[in-house]
Amino acid sequence: PQFTHFETQKPWVLYWNLNGLAALQNEDLLPPNIKKLLSDHLACLIQDSGAFGGSGKMEPHLLSSYAGVLAAVLLDREELWAKLDREKFKGFLKDMLIEPGKFVVNRHGEHDLRANFAAIVIGDILGFLDDPIFENVAEQILKCQTYEGGFGPIPNVEAHGGFTFCAIGALSLLKCLEKANVEKLTRWIVEKQTEFGGFCGRTGKLVDSCYSFWQAANFNILRDYFANREDHRISNLLYDIDGLQRYILVACQSPKGGLRDKPGKPEDIYHSMYSLLGLSLSFSHEEPQRNFAVFEGELNTELHPVISVPVEKYLKAKAYFANKK
Repeated sequence: PQFTHFETQKPWVLYWNLNGLAALQNEDLLPPNIKKLLSDHLACLIQDSGAFGGSGKMEPHLLSSYAGVLAAVLLDREELWAKLDREKFKGFLKDMLIEPGKFVVNRHGEHDLRANFAAIVIGDILGFLDDPIFENVAEQILKCQTYEGGFGPIPNVEAHGGFTFCAIGALSLLKCLEKANVEKLTRWIVEKQTEFGGFCGRTGKLVDSCYSFWQAANFNILRDYFANREDHRISNLLYDIDGLQRYILVACQSPKGGLRDKPGKPEDIYHSMYSLLGLSLSFSHEEPQRNFAVFEGELNTELHPVISVPVEKYLKAKAYFANKK
């Protein structure tokens, strides 16, 4: 009964669990017959539109589709990938456009940066990011940068770590991050690391371990951006790596296993996965002597900071769909 509220979030539950195992490099804990069962179940969530619903015959949803596509990438089964119809997905995304550059999450649903980001990730993996449906998306995203430097969900709304990640990630995949005010953006993200080592999501808010990914992954994206510039070359991550690792490992580990938002909160798969992703990405820098964590060798440190799955799996899926054009 305690899991009934996840009934409408099946693609997300699959994605969180599979990616947590991938970050720990423990995917072998799932025997082939279980992977096939999960693959078959995920395929059952594909609706007539080609997109994913949250459960059964639920209406297709852009965010469920984002999680479903990533779960399919993680399962690494071509018989499942063959069921992802690129043309149908294009049609679904076109139906989600309410005006050029603005997607909604489902029919009659809301628009915010999550929808634009999810659409771009799907287009990138399935190989149609050059399609006209993505015209003006970058311009709509740029309207959401606030006076602080971060991004809000829609224009003229407070900057938030999750939406800032969606904005930076989307602009990075579209190869136009330089159009944002990167200096103000970087300052805003730096200021979100708290005195506890972890990150908060908004100015003046409490620390939360999920922002170990939503905020800290932005530094990996920015590092790659600065590495390709002649005027400002930065090779390391611009935050207190030791502090973040201590917060995750000392404050957020539950005696029962799993990771939690903060001490006093229960552990859950959402915070466990995003904490593990943030921890893994914290190792991808050039100063290994600063690592507080003692089990670096057990973590998959080759994660894509935007797609948020292992790079090897991402590239394999991308190559598969590129060959199907």
